[in-house]
Amino acid sequence: MNSILENPIYITSISTLLGVAMTLFFTNRRERNKFVLDNKYKEYLELRSFYIDQIASLEKIKRLTKYGESYKDLIDEMSSLNARAGLLGSEAVNKKMHVISDMLYLWSSTYKKGLPKSIGNSGYAVQSNMDIPFLEKAKELEPELDVEIIQLNEIMKTELASMKKNIR
Repeated sequence: MNSILENPIYITSISTLLGVAMTLFFTNRRERNKFVLDNKYKEYLELRSFYIDQIASLEKIKRLTKYGESYKDLIDEMSSLNARAGLLGSEAVNKKMHVISDMLYLWSSTYKKGLPKSIGNSGYAVQSNMDIPFLEKAKELEPELDVEIIQLNEIMKTELASMKKNIR
């Protein structure tokens, strides 16, 4: 009786099955790696978008403050950013945002106290001598605030660069 391994049909069948199994194994592995990379890239893009929105909102708050405008339009935007910060932001970014938030509140409230006061609905405003110390204090605080925002931006850039490096 011939051994199964001596029969050419069995040898061909076994080698074909091994070839198919290896092809499936490596194809699945490649697809799984591509899926993981795609997910990492999507996470990177989402975090980058969040960081851009966060820096833009800080700049918008500063601009609105300088023009004496209301923050009413920012309420929904800030709620969304705060929620995203809790989910996406790193501990370092969230700590820095807390510092910036406190500084931004102090600067903006001081700055607004120094703005000219409107006279009824006349469209005119008057600035008194009592407003000037507030503007001077706000001018002292603003460079410190700007430094904190620059540091936040650097933390974000470093995190994004590290994340992008890990995608490859």
